[in-house]
Amino acid sequence: MSTKCSIAHGTGFHLYNEVFDDEHVFLQLDKAAFEATPDSVMVKLPLHVWEHIRSFPGADLSDSDLSDEQIHEEAIKAVDSRLAQAAKAKRGEIRNLIGTASDLVMGGIDLPRDQQILNYVAHRQRQRAQQQEVLARVEALKTQHS
Repeated sequence: MSTKCSIAHGTGFHLYNEVFDDEHVFLQLDKAAFEATPDSVMVKLPLHVWEHIRSFPGADLSDSDLSDEQIHEEAIKAVDSRLAQAAKAKRGEIRNLIGTASDLVMGGIDLPRDQQILNYVAHRQRQRAQQQEVLARVEALKTQHS
């Protein structure tokens, strides 16, 4: 199973994210000219590829301004929805699938509701902090070039 999430691709290039890496974007170029030193790598991008890539939106940083209250409300809705789906499931396999899909965020389906909410909140707060860090780095780059 691939962990790549394509942003843009075409003949000779692929711009993508890795599912478990929220801090990088990857660009694969086939048969591209490049120069590498111990300190840097320079890749010659065909102009049409660059223009195509630029047309795609950047990272989704829309959660960076969420309040703790908004995250908590979202957590309650997500956990309650998950628990309702699990309660409706008639067979153990279906119940396990519902639980497994969100175990990484909320924890096991059999955890107490309050613990699942806390896990969800902690996960979303980490995401928000990461997005805020990205925005801070973008602003720092802007001030360097002003």
